[in-house]
Amino acid sequence: MPAIVPISSKIKPRPVLDEELIEALPVAVYVCDLDGVIVRYNRKAEELWGRSLGPADANMLYCGAYKLHLPDGMILPQDRAPMVEALRSGASFRNLEFQIEQPNGQRLWVLVNIDPLRDEAGTIVGAINCFQDVTEHKLAQEQKLRIDELNRSLQRQSEFLATVAHELRSPLAPVRSALEVMRRSSPGTDAEPMRAMIERQVAHMTRLIDDLIDGARVTAGKIELKKCGTDLRDIVDRGVELIRPQIDAANQELVVEVPRWPVSIVADAMRLTQVIGNLLGNATKFTPVGGRICVSLTVEDNLAVLSVSDDGIGIPSEKLPSIFEMFSQGEQACARDPGGLGIGLALTKRLVEMHDGNIVAESAGRGHGSNFVCRLPMGPSMA
Repeated sequence: MPAIVPISSKIKPRPVLDEELIEALPVAVYVCDLDGVIVRYNRKAEELWGRSLGPADANMLYCGAYKLHLPDGMILPQDRAPMVEALRSGASFRNLEFQIEQPNGQRLWVLVNIDPLRDEAGTIVGAINCFQDVTEHKLAQEQKLRIDELNRSLQRQSEFLATVAHELRSPLAPVRSALEVMRRSSPGTDAEPMRAMIERQVAHMTRLIDDLIDGARVTAGKIELKKCGTDLRDIVDRGVELIRPQIDAANQELVVEVPRWPVSIVADAMRLTQVIGNLLGNATKFTPVGGRICVSLTVEDNLAVLSVSDDGIGIPSEKLPSIFEMFSQGEQACARDPGGLGIGLALTKRLVEMHDGNIVAESAGRGHGSNFVCRLPMGPSMA
């Protein structure tokens, strides 16, 4: 780049601005004379530049930053800075974005506004640059863009999983029908154990596919509740019925404690039955054979409090904060019935929240069991 030779200040007049006024302005400000020499700047400009201009900066023209970068990160030479055009043609510039680099290498995003300065005759005698730090705003914008892209990616993933789940569900129906025909036509044959094994695997696949579909619905916000007045004790009974075969198969003790009087809530009974089934299914999965599971229902401060506890393997403290996240899984190696997708608890939390309730997980750590406590608002009495 050819050397820039300033025109003598004796030939071109310098701009005159009140120094106290410049210092009092709420933004960073500097003033150049017609040659591009910086003749005034305030403390805020000093802070953004990361330095004050000394004798070694006598040839620093048009911009006081150590380096000036375009939004794409490319270095902008001094003689191409917008201040040059403002001095040459009298053009003004509004809300230009640049990155200024400090001597320590740190870069800041700034929003630049430049105006020419004229004397009483209207002759350009310099230019003023008012610029402000917008780094936090810019980083927030970039973060939002990343979050939006992540959400779009999750949405595409959810749609894909839902499509796959629906496609997988279709062939399972005829398989189950064929197994039922086999069971009726040849009971007690040598093929009975094999047929029973196939039935168990089909039931497991069906459960996984249903979880995928519900997980996709949660992500897409497409789950709709059909609420009505109901007795939460009845919902507890239905949830227990869903998981009772698994509990009995593991020879586990199940204790159910509910009040003698109705516990009235306004809810989607089918979805809350699913909640209780998920919690009990999780409990029996992570509780050893012969273990103990307890379901209790109480009323506290006009809230129905449902608790599902077990004496199983427990939850490590580092896992508790993420236990309700989608695809979060417990220690599968320790589970009595591994193979879940980590969707059940995420779905449970979402369904509880859709009922204006909340759910928390508690555990003293590995080997100390776990307790899931769900609180739901009471509804009008059904009496």
